[in-house]
Amino acid sequence: SESTKTKASAWTCPACTLINQTENAVCSACDAPKSSGSATSAVAHPGRQASLASADVQREAELRARERVDELRALCRSAGEVFVDDEFPPGDRALYGLGGRHRRRVAEEDQPDGGQLPCGIRWCRLEEIQHEDLPAWRSQPCQFPQLRSPAKLNLVDEMMNFFTGRTNGAAMSQEADRPEAAPVTHGTGWIVVDERATASAADIRQGYLGDCWLLSALAVVAERRSMLRRILLTREVNPEGVYAVQLCIAGLWKTVYIDGFFPCRADTRTLVYSHCRGAQLWVALVEKALAKEFGSYAALTSGRSLEGLAILTGAPCESYELQSDAVQSNQEERELIWAKLLSGAERGCLIGASCGAGRMTLPDEAYQALGLCGLPAPTSCCCSATRGAVANGAAELEPQYRQELTDVLSSGDHQQDSGLFWIGFDDLLAYFDSVDIAHCPLNESEVHEVRLSCLLKPKEPLEVFAMTVLERTALDLVLYQPCNRYSDSIVLGDLCLVVCQGDNDLRPGRIIHQTQRYVRNFIMLSAVLDPGVYTVACLSFNKWTLDKPVKLNLAVHSSQQPVLLEQMQCGSRHWLAELVCKLAEKCAPRCQLRPGVDSYYLTTGWAGLICVVVNRDPRQCMLVKCECNGSENVVSTRGAIESTDIIPPLHRQVVMLLSQLESSERYSVHHRIVHQPLHPHHISRMRCMQRCLHAVL
Repeated sequence: SESTKTKASAWTCPACTLINQTENAVCSACDAPKSSGSATSAVAHPGRQASLASADVQREAELRARERVDELRALCRSAGEVFVDDEFPPGDRALYGLGGRHRRRVAEEDQPDGGQLPCGIRWCRLEEIQHEDLPAWRSQPCQFPQLRSPAKLNLVDEMMNFFTGRTNGAAMSQEADRPEAAPVTHGTGWIVVDERATASAADIRQGYLGDCWLLSALAVVAERRSMLRRILLTREVNPEGVYAVQLCIAGLWKTVYIDGFFPCRADTRTLVYSHCRGAQLWVALVEKALAKEFGSYAALTSGRSLEGLAILTGAPCESYELQSDAVQSNQEERELIWAKLLSGAERGCLIGASCGAGRMTLPDEAYQALGLCGLPAPTSCCCSATRGAVANGAAELEPQYRQELTDVLSSGDHQQDSGLFWIGFDDLLAYFDSVDIAHCPLNESEVHEVRLSCLLKPKEPLEVFAMTVLERTALDLVLYQPCNRYSDSIVLGDLCLVVCQGDNDLRPGRIIHQTQRYVRNFIMLSAVLDPGVYTVACLSFNKWTLDKPVKLNLAVHSSQQPVLLEQMQCGSRHWLAELVCKLAEKCAPRCQLRPGVDSYYLTTGWAGLICVVVNRDPRQCMLVKCECNGSENVVSTRGAIESTDIIPPLHRQVVMLLSQLESSERYSVHHRIVHQPLHPHHISRMRCMQRCLHAVL
């Protein structure tokens, strides 16, 4: 038949398995060539996933969200009620969470502006909420159909809860008086986002909650409308109060559905938390969606803007600490950061800067002298290849740049009250704490992404990823873990990424790229890889003795060319031990204990200690004692900070692995190796672990 002929003449894409027409030279979905040589056999696995263009991922998420929102709205209309999210209902729990951690912490801290909320909190729908910028149109009648609220919300009016909070960095100052925006009349007078104007940092206002880390990230993202559209899947106010917000939680895209009830001041019925000038709802929507994800508004207090950028963009994000000793004292490090900023700006990356936190010790007078006092805390960053000291209206520049910059500063977008300013790179290093970069280019079709999860189980063979690269491409690999905002019981794990050649499940191949070890929400590895198959190992050790699986999420971002990712379980229990030994031998200096016996120590920058001893002597065993007494804020994978091992001739072993435990506290490591040779007949009496991490290899 005709259909049989058509099917027979079609070809299956070796990358994404899409069935294409015969005349297509490349796949219509992923642009993979019709014949990809040796890579074709590597994609036969049904569990292998191909990366997709970020724009395609966005379209699919938006379609699913629209269907779900339409379904919820239809249910509300048929019931004659507004939508109330039973997963995050208005009430005390939504404000403070189940545990007392956030309630106590927030209650003990000052407000962002140094004052205190003088009234209680009341949950209101949009038509009940007053907006500080638009008092006039509140006299207009509501255009929404009158849907009734469920009876259980009658108690909301009686909620009077005192709520306090504090920012982790510099407090947002009060904005100067602005001309009143034109009234909007979409139903309640509120809109999700004003399509007539470009959103900016100046639109954002912080309320009685210390989440300036989120607002700082929102301020940076607001400069790009396409990114806001990716986050706000529902872009119109609707009478049922159903909204969808897309966030990247622990490296995985998630659509969060929320209702239209918001916490307000009981006396004025204005939004008590973050909001936006011009009766725009987008800031409050994103804040509530994230509060739902983490369990309460109080869970949003304190953080760094880097975390916010990762959640909002889903892109690879990295931060440069400007106050580190290396940057402040090393001109090469300063030039490297300058080159990174210029490169990121040219590629359209989102860049933000923060001050007043970390190791900053400058007094307020220093910021006032430069004119940086009184600016909103969220600060986006734009770079130009001019060097010198720059301020609003004055510049100490080379002559060829002076007139050009004067013209820019005098434009309408750079007036003194706009919150935008230019600053010299040297002043940036002196007055700002860090610079954060989100690698999300303007054209999302240029980037492909694939995301998978794995479980690390200490008593079982390691789960790794087999990654197939079809063409030479630049990659960003980002390893995520759930953050500790969900619960007090969550302890951040240490993270490390290692890329090996080949996909041998019996022993790791040659290590070609690796990160250091950090206790963070996520880490990133950038590399340029040739076509071939690679193994990506995701490592974490500070929960090793708990015997509980550790879930990690890996995101791979490739430039234009798709990659294939598949989860794989190692066939040998010694695979991890051999990988750690190879890692230490590659990254640590060689220290000779005695002729034929070497040790390798990974310490600085490795969130603890990795100690490997190699016995190259062909005749003698080696008795090795490792003592780490006096170490602080570290945990051992062996369950003890002392160990005794016998390493046979021509063998090696991971004798000690210490990991930082509490990320917010400093750690210290003290170690001492005692060693002596033994006759081979002692091998029969040796005691060692024959599998997993501390096996003798």
